[in-house]
Amino acid sequence: MDPVIHILLVEDEPAHAELVTRAFDGSSDRYRVSVVGNLAAAQSLMQQSIPDLIIADWRLPDGDGLDLVRGSDGRAEIPVVLMTSHGNERIAVDAIQSGVLDYVVKTVESLSDMPHTAERALREWLYRKERRRMQVELQASEQKYRFLAENVVDVIWTMDLQMHLTFMSPSAEKMYGWTIEEWLNLQPQDYLPSQSLALAQKTLAEHLVMQRGPEDDKVTLELEQCRKDGTTFWTEVKARLLRDEREAPVSIIGSTRDITERKRVEQALVREKAFSDMVIDSLPGIFYICDEQGLLVRWNDNEKVVTGYSREELSQMNLLRLFQLDGELMAAHIREVFETGRASVEASIVTRIGKAIPFYLTGFRMAVDDKRYLVGVGIDISERKSLEQQLLHSQKMESIGQLAGGIAHDFNNILAAIVGYGNVLQMKMRNDDPSKDYVNQILTSAERAANLTQSLLAFSRKQVINPKNIDLNESISKVEKFLARTIGEDIMLTTALSKEALILFADVTQIEQVLMNLATNARDAMPTGGRLMIETGRVMLDDVYIRAKGYGAPGPYAVLSISDTGKGMDEQTQKKIFEPFFTTKELGRGTGLGLAIVYGIVKQNNGYINVYSEPGNGTTFKIYFPLVSSRPGDIWHPQVQQPIRGGTETILFAEDNGTVRRLHSGVLQEFGYTVIDAADGEEALQKFREHRDQISMVILDVIMPKKNGREVFEEARRIDPNVQAIFTSGYPADLIHKEGVLEEGLHFLSKPFSPQALLRKVREVLDQWR
Repeated sequence: MDPVIHILLVEDEPAHAELVTRAFDGSSDRYRVSVVGNLAAAQSLMQQSIPDLIIADWRLPDGDGLDLVRGSDGRAEIPVVLMTSHGNERIAVDAIQSGVLDYVVKTVESLSDMPHTAERALREWLYRKERRRMQVELQASEQKYRFLAENVVDVIWTMDLQMHLTFMSPSAEKMYGWTIEEWLNLQPQDYLPSQSLALAQKTLAEHLVMQRGPEDDKVTLELEQCRKDGTTFWTEVKARLLRDEREAPVSIIGSTRDITERKRVEQALVREKAFSDMVIDSLPGIFYICDEQGLLVRWNDNEKVVTGYSREELSQMNLLRLFQLDGELMAAHIREVFETGRASVEASIVTRIGKAIPFYLTGFRMAVDDKRYLVGVGIDISERKSLEQQLLHSQKMESIGQLAGGIAHDFNNILAAIVGYGNVLQMKMRNDDPSKDYVNQILTSAERAANLTQSLLAFSRKQVINPKNIDLNESISKVEKFLARTIGEDIMLTTALSKEALILFADVTQIEQVLMNLATNARDAMPTGGRLMIETGRVMLDDVYIRAKGYGAPGPYAVLSISDTGKGMDEQTQKKIFEPFFTTKELGRGTGLGLAIVYGIVKQNNGYINVYSEPGNGTTFKIYFPLVSSRPGDIWHPQVQQPIRGGTETILFAEDNGTVRRLHSGVLQEFGYTVIDAADGEEALQKFREHRDQISMVILDVIMPKKNGREVFEEARRIDPNVQAIFTSGYPADLIHKEGVLEEGLHFLSKPFSPQALLRKVREVLDQWR
């Protein structure tokens, strides 16, 4: 239901008032008309209730009808229709200027049609009221945006589609230096460097050509711009394409913000990140960050190099998978880091190709934005592990050496007696003596026992050696036929020796022992036959090789390569082959010392040994001996064995072991020598003083009670500077060296030695003295 419209009719002529009232009563129930006859009554009524429309006579008994509606500004505040009996132009003008909605000259027709006049007046009033409201809002909006444009730091602007500016906010003068008037005459190239201009034109062209929705008409660019003074700065430009009612582009509106400081900070952050990345990537080990589940979120380049995984693969990698060999250990490590803040562990990375590399890992707990991470660093400990293995191997060698050294002296004295008396018995027996074969078996067993002792000493590098300048190729050629007989006819032996001489400073007997042990080992690896190849050559070991292998010294080396076509070895077996008593042969076929002895000999002669093997593909041993420079006359060559000869000289024989002393004294006497024996060092020195004019040679045990052999020899030389000496011992090399016997090149026999060896050595030394 429409609201009732209250109309106040101010008319002092009753007839006119009656005519107007009747017209409203007859037209609609929506009007309620209040009638008063003068200005005072109208004002009194208006204080009680403001009417919706006033219809007033212009001339009233107590004033002007316009006085009812004039406000402080002289304009009507309530909609008014003015009536007059005498229409004239002046009244009409005053009425219009006062805001009167309509001006009616009183006639019967006009008064009767007053409802229609009121309807028009009310519509006009509502229209004027709405327009005034809109004008007020528009004015407020204009003032607000003018304030923003004049005071905002960013520059607000508009331009046409040719990028000519049509508006710039006042802040542009502060940002660029040009006045607003100057801006309107500038071209785009005046404030945009070439690259920025090209980017802006390209972006505008894309938006003009492509059909886009309203949201796609927005764009944000970072552009370098110019100031009036020629300096440049970075800006963030936000722009929007404006379209008409047909969606056709008409202009561009946007804002520009100075982001020079932000860019400076961003560039500083980029430089800082680049620096931190460089530091992290330069770390000698690996660096990684993972979450509480172990998922990697950051790593350095070393981790890619070590693992072989790509960046994409690492981004999906879990720390537990990366260290899968030690999965449970790593899971416990991660828990410990997050519980305690820091923890360390040793674990092996499994690379993309399945190789396990041991690392020492240290993890730290870190929190960022309430989320916890593990920051870890890892150092490759492969070299340390290798050194630990070498130390363990060295300790094993030392233990065996101590064992061998402990038994060598007594055992060698026992063997000396067995070998000596056996040889004496053998020499005195006829060739057809049926017992001679038993003696030969005794001597063979004694020789095997002596070799076992020497093998133990060789393994522990405590064997007495007699190094000379030898040609490796000549040593191989000397034993080639013997090796062929040892390995059997079903194995073909081939050699490829270097054309140039390879001169080593080594013990020729030990080199032959290395060849024999490796050939025997190869024979056992080829039970159904095969091929054994011995090659020699010259190589230069440089720093690259030394760093890769973890041992050695730069310089020229002779390389001895011994290869077979046997069954080969797996990686785990290769790690153990040089360990003492390790063997892959069945029980009773090998002591497990063959390769350990080879290793000990190579090390004792300052060499290095490597093994290369795969199951089913044979084995190759490569041995590197340092080369020495020498003249042809300096090279030792094997001598032809001379027949045993005796003599008539007097010899002082000092030996604390009675059995050995009696044996060798008897042998010497049997071959014509006069022997004066002594049981200790003091007795030997006393007898030398007593028989100084008769004694031509002293044979001294290195280690004797009361005075050792070296002390006896030095005092004997002070008595007789021309006296010659031969030292004997069954002790290991380190103890003999400690006594200072071998350093000066004095003559030496290692126990057990045969009577033949003793006789030849005595004759050799005496003949040299003459």
